[in-house]
Amino acid sequence: MANNELGMRFTNVNYATKNDVAKAMKLPIIDNIWKQILEYRANFSYSLALEHIDGTSYSICLAPAIVEKVNNIERKLLRCMVNFSKLSYEGKKKFSNDRFYDILREIEKKYKINIDDSKLKNIITNDSSILSANEILIMHYLNALNEIEKNYNQNINEDFLAKLYSILLGTNELTEFYRTKEIDNGLNRVLVNKIYFGIPHNKIENSMNNLFNFINNVKISPILKSVCTLYFCYYIKPFEVYNEEIAILLFKQILAYNDLESVASLFNFECLLNDNDNLEKALTESQKSFDLTYFLDYVFRILEPRIDDFVDKLVLSKKSDIFNENYALDISHEDAKPETEQKNQIIQNNEDNLQNEQATLPTNGQPTLIYNKNIAINSLPEGLNEEEAKKLENHLKELYPSLSNGQAYFYARHCTLGMKYTISQYKKCLNCAYETARTSMDGLVYLGFYSKEPLKNKYIYTPVRKK
Repeated sequence: MANNELGMRFTNVNYATKNDVAKAMKLPIIDNIWKQILEYRANFSYSLALEHIDGTSYSICLAPAIVEKVNNIERKLLRCMVNFSKLSYEGKKKFSNDRFYDILREIEKKYKINIDDSKLKNIITNDSSILSANEILIMHYLNALNEIEKNYNQNINEDFLAKLYSILLGTNELTEFYRTKEIDNGLNRVLVNKIYFGIPHNKIENSMNNLFNFINNVKISPILKSVCTLYFCYYIKPFEVYNEEIAILLFKQILAYNDLESVASLFNFECLLNDNDNLEKALTESQKSFDLTYFLDYVFRILEPRIDDFVDKLVLSKKSDIFNENYALDISHEDAKPETEQKNQIIQNNEDNLQNEQATLPTNGQPTLIYNKNIAINSLPEGLNEEEAKKLENHLKELYPSLSNGQAYFYARHCTLGMKYTISQYKKCLNCAYETARTSMDGLVYLGFYSKEPLKNKYIYTPVRKK
């Protein structure tokens, strides 16, 4: 077997540890094989601006299959944000409460709190009366989630961290911040080198400053940044209590700040709080090797099924939204069909309109637009006037039924390869709200029409060649 085949097999198919490889190869000694695998991984190694307390930098392996996994998860997350934004006010409220219910059950499980169903729902709807100490802890965590949901654009720094910590503690004024004692939980132990799940307290401030710098200044994928931050919080354990909860909340805040907004608080990433053995194994392997890919691989395996479930629940919520908006009127018709048949018909008739925006398309004063560069559709000629752009718009709506009218209108007139477009251009072109414009442009990214990249304090969208 060629060297690169071994590297590909134990990196792309499964990011294996040395022990995993030995078991798979059924060999007691695999030093030469392991060397080949590490040489393959070195071709895709990305050094992170995160350091162990001994000064060693962590890295991550961005091999092809791993990059594809990252991109796939980010597409799913973006799809969740777009679909959530299309729910009605009542639909969003119900969906959020249902997701908070699932999340708080994870907190209940971690702390072995026995809380009945009705009381938990009352806490979520802010209709609770007298709470026990354990039940108050549940409420505090919900308050922290609400903080992320409502203030997703907050910068992540020491002040924000203090706010989250004070919410979990249930106090408006912190008497202390970073812990001042060493952690003795049986996890800080010597293997080959010392493995930390709670670094020495006199190293915390410098390590946290390193983390804040990484979060705010390093330009990498948001999901990668979130996972790296999650690892580092477990490694540092900066507080006396609630370190794991802070780690999950920061994970969500990074995603919220980077375009997922309020929907980020609703994902059940808290399931990681109750998978201690596997989590510890992944944390240990990454710290031993200074390779965070082991931890990344673990987190993705746990969270991707939850994200898929989230997508499915959003689809059901949108269908329920459609029914609630239309069924009451349609059922009153004299020639109404049987209830079940009519309900299905209402949903079917409205699914084609799920992507419609609240903006009004321009109806007059349309300028003639001539493009001198190649457009991103291979089969169409250079240079589109308004009539040709209109034909392309109609063609796009037939070829891609999920496009809204506004998305098709804008793209047909803004698809020149090499050009760069903005949310403000969409807003001006469609005469719509900024939020509608942002959601629509991100939807076009999700569907593969544009690539998206940051430029100073905004994002730019570049057409991607379509076959």
